[in-house]
Amino acid sequence: MVLASAEDDAAILRVSQQCEAIFSQLSTETKKPENAGISNRLEESEYQFQAWTAYLGVFASNEKCLDQQLRHHIHLRDITVRYLDILLNNLQCSMLLLW
Repeated sequence: MVLASAEDDAAILRVSQQCEAIFSQLSTETKKPENAGISNRLEESEYQFQAWTAYLGVFASNEKCLDQQLRHHIHLRDITVRYLDILLNNLQCSMLLLW
C-alpha cells in the first residue's frame, strides 16, 4: 500500500492520478472475455471516481485544485488522502487478482 502524506502539497492530485491510471489499466483488462463479469462494476466505479474528481476540481490547475482549496484544512486533506490511499490499495489488489 502506498501511503501519501497530507503534508505533500499535491498529495490528492498525485494519488488521484495513480488511481486514474489503474482504472485505465483495469478497463483494458476487463475487456478480456474471462473478466467480463466485473466490467460493469468497474465502469460504474470509474464513472463515480471521474465524477468526484471533476466536481471537486481534483485535476484543476493552480488555486482551483482540491489540494489548494484544502490547504488550510489539514484534517480534511488528511481524510481525503487516506480514502484515496484505500481506493488505490484496492485497485492495486484488483489488478493482482486479474493477472
